[in-house]
Amino acid sequence: ATSLAVAAGTQTAAIFFGGYTGSNVATTSEYDGTNWSSGGALNTAVRAQGGGGTLTAGLSFGGKISNTSRNAVTEEYDGSSWTTGNNMGTATYSGGHTGTQTDAIAFGGKGANYPTPAVTTTQLYDGTNWSTSSNMGSAYYAPAGAGATGKVSVAFGGNIGGNTVANTEEFQITTTTITGAAWAAGGNMTTKRKQIGGCGTQTAGLAFGGRLGPDGERTESEEYNGASWAEGNNLGTGRRGHGGLGTQTAGLAFGGYSTGYVNVS
Repeated sequence: ATSLAVAAGTQTAAIFFGGYTGSNVATTSEYDGTNWSSGGALNTAVRAQGGGGTLTAGLSFGGKISNTSRNAVTEEYDGSSWTTGNNMGTATYSGGHTGTQTDAIAFGGKGANYPTPAVTTTQLYDGTNWSTSSNMGSAYYAPAGAGATGKVSVAFGGNIGGNTVANTEEFQITTTTITGAAWAAGGNMTTKRKQIGGCGTQTAGLAFGGRLGPDGERTESEEYNGASWAEGNNLGTGRRGHGGLGTQTAGLAFGGYSTGYVNVS
């Protein structure tokens, strides 16, 4: 069982890669909606990285190699093996992330230097290169993200200045706009949390699990409609640092930490 890994794909065609089981792992697991099988290993064992995409077009980037070493490497998955691509402009870990193999976003988290505070940095990936975009309104650590693409996404939860928050920020850029990309405040979550599972889109997002300080791992689920959050059904097992993927009406949560590493539910 693994925490601080990345999940991508759909409820019936998913991948779960990297993470931490007492040490970093490079493992990739594939899910068909019923059973798990082994996929090709990452080239770099890493945890708390970003990623997205699908079972046959996955993406992994950034992360933490050790307590003092950050990872800027980008890797792409074709359904059987990982290939190394161009590095991120700024190595980050425990940031928010969402999107596809050719249109992804990385935001917030902690930067390359050790020790380092959280950052407001936003980086976009076009399938080949990374570019820097508008900064977030606040410096977030361990937020979650949702979005069909990197260009239209939402960030929620996390930690700002040592305090767990319920903040939501929305990001949007289109090919037809004459103004630059920007983050804008959205409706706050009902329950403040960090290390949340997230999936869906900017106007149909889903947040589940996470942690609020010493209160332990949470089971709450919330749904976002592009303006406000509403409570949904709870997870069966409270967890943080878990994988989350799919849509608001067909999501999947697995792995994570709940006073011990947990398996799929």
